[in-house]
Amino acid sequence: MKYFIAIAAVALMGTAACQQKAPAAASFEFTVQKQENALTFKAVRGAEWNELSYTCQTLPCDFVLDNAGVNVNTPGTGFSIAMTLDAKEVKMASTAGADWKTLTYACESKACAFRVDEKGVAGL
Repeated sequence: MKYFIAIAAVALMGTAACQQKAPAAASFEFTVQKQENALTFKAVRGAEWNELSYTCQTLPCDFVLDNAGVNVNTPGTGFSIAMTLDAKEVKMASTAGADWKTLTYACESKACAFRVDEKGVAGL
């Protein structure tokens, strides 16, 4: 009986060791300044860019922001966020590198500012 218990314990340890862990969130932070249909991003950490902007011709508009830039042909190796800007809010869906899946930041005025990192979003 004690051999059976030992074999079962070894089997359970082997199964636990084979389970893969979810990848850790990337460390990133950037600020966003919204002015009407334009967003200006300033990197704090975790991006290859320092500052960049994106202007929507019409609302709503969609684009991808990652650690390599906006609408780049090659995906970044850190975070990747599908962004949607409309007249009332900025919606974000993490496709890589964040602890969160979706975030929304209300921007009903023509101008607003907020900070985004791997943990979430907060106003400035």
